Amino acid sequence: VPLVQCILDDWLKEKNSYQMCLNQLSVLPTGVQPKVCYFLPEKFGGNQGLVLVPLDVVQGILDEIYPDRQKLFMVSSPDFEFIVNKIMAQHGWSIGQLEITNMWMVFELLIEELNNIN
Repeated sequence: VPLVQCILDDWLKEKNSYQMCLNQLSVLPTGVQPKVCYFLPEKFGGNQGLVLVPLDVVQGILDEIYPDRQKLFMVSSPDFEFIVNKIMAQHGWSIGQLEITNMWMVFELLIEELNNIN
């Protein structure tokens, strides 16, 4: 999940930093970065329409709709996850240590270990 979040953060940063070309025919703001329109809507004929929602309300909605959010990120069976966690523990690794710079090395070693089991 940290890797996915990192990729999403990078995408958002790139998307919000992109400056569209000026288009006189568009009714939408052009020639500026999206984040400028977001923070200064009045400058482009809009208005600040953000509604502050208390975090406890958001948390309550998330808890109601997704009571077990961790399951949303499961991409393998519990049995396979158990085996992988066991192998990682034997090597002194944890999921939290995985980064873009070392994940392929760990992945290759896991495959090697899994092949040795069979």
